[in-house]
Amino acid sequence: MKLDLKVDPYKIDISLRLLKWASKFNKVALAFSGGKDSLVVLHLMSKIPELKEKTIVLADDPITEDAHSHYIMNILDYFGFKNRVWLEEYITEEDWKYSIEYTKDVIQCCYHLKILPVRRFIEEHEPEVFIVAIRADEHPERAKEKYVSLREYFKQGVRKTFFRLHPILHWSLKDVLAYIYLNKLPISPLYLKGYTSLQCTPCMKKIKEFSSIEEWIEYTLQHGDRQVRIEEKEVVMHILRRMGYF
Repeated sequence: MKLDLKVDPYKIDISLRLLKWASKFNKVALAFSGGKDSLVVLHLMSKIPELKEKTIVLADDPITEDAHSHYIMNILDYFGFKNRVWLEEYITEEDWKYSIEYTKDVIQCCYHLKILPVRRFIEEHEPEVFIVAIRADEHPERAKEKYVSLREYFKQGVRKTFFRLHPILHWSLKDVLAYIYLNKLPISPLYLKGYTSLQCTPCMKKIKEFSSIEEWIEYTLQHGDRQVRIEEKEVVMHILRRMGYF
């Protein structure tokens, strides 16, 4: 099966220009979940050697399946991103008690297993630019974002700032899938196991297994990629975003 897909070269050019701007800074971080959007950003960044060399990758989302963790390690190695840490390194034993599996509270779960750990990562590494792979068409709350925005945090009572960069904010779901397909990028095995979008394990719903990347792309284009996400999280996204969720 061959798919008729293409990506607007102008969209790619905008993303590369934004990433080249980031390469001017000394301390750069990338949030890499191993999902399709962050895969596209990782591939784009791999085209800019001076950016790749200075980037520390935060491999995020506490997805518990070993196959996905192995995928993240392999894909980072493949594209030459050697400097990486895991989000779970910043999750405390106390944080795990707030998992939705125990509390049934999606806000508390996201705060303790996503927002706080990312904040701790930022406080430790003090990036000047933090690159995040979100798209405006994912959710109305993400559509309010800008390509570049100044963010603040406090470390030992001292106010510090960094830039948040969203290099594929203007891309559509179709653009992302087309880019992956045309560049023959390897996707996480979880996608073919039945997911159209990846996030923390308790908040993912399996749709169906796919026999090929082409079948997965066709299904995702037809049905979208948000149906695997639990409704409770989508409803409170405006609250989570105010708290610091991507």
